Amino acid sequence: TPLVVTLRKQDWSSDPRTRFFALWAVSAFVFFSISKNKLPGYILPVLPPLSALLGVRLARSPAPRWALAGCAALLVALPLAADVLPQALASGIRSAWPPDQVPFGALGAVAAVTVAAAALATRNRAGWALALVAAGAVLGIAELKRRIYPALDHSAGSRALWAEIEPQADQVCIGDVRRHVEYGLEFYGHGRLPACADSPRPVRVEGDPPRLER
Repeated sequence: TPLVVTLRKQDWSSDPRTRFFALWAVSAFVFFSISKNKLPGYILPVLPPLSALLGVRLARSPAPRWALAGCAALLVALPLAADVLPQALASGIRSAWPPDQVPFGALGAVAAVTVAAAALATRNRAGWALALVAAGAVLGIAELKRRIYPALDHSAGSRALWAEIEPQADQVCIGDVRRHVEYGLEFYGHGRLPACADSPRPVRVEGDPPRLER
């Protein structure tokens, strides 16, 4: 995001290839913004052309230290998300914020990466600075996944629920549940559970959080 702010008109208007990247990024963003039904993955087609344009900006920038330092500083979102995301997905962001604890160790690591990236960029080593920020992002996301995936599986996923349903799947139907629960059970059960409105069964999946009712 800090790099996007530094983009200038000549970065995308001076060459047919960069104009193509700009048109690609903007048209995909506008198209999926207009759409009423959205999933987070819909933004992914914007990232390749945008990354190319940001590469052009970095190559042309004489001193990108503040932009790269800003990118490094935004890594602070990863340790914060690890504490907030599971509860936010299960019951909303208002119930999850602020986080229960401040990850001071991770925040210190982010600060060190930020200072190092700025120092490298100041010494005309923007490539090394960018590599450092990218490495920090990869490690941060890997740690984020390690910490939150078990919690997500329990609080916002459907796999544990399906393990409870599977032995009696021929007696279970899906009632009034949130959409992600319905989709998750359809995935794990390979479409074996009908809607209760269409095919009533002795056991129903109901509520938020979902539970089995007889």
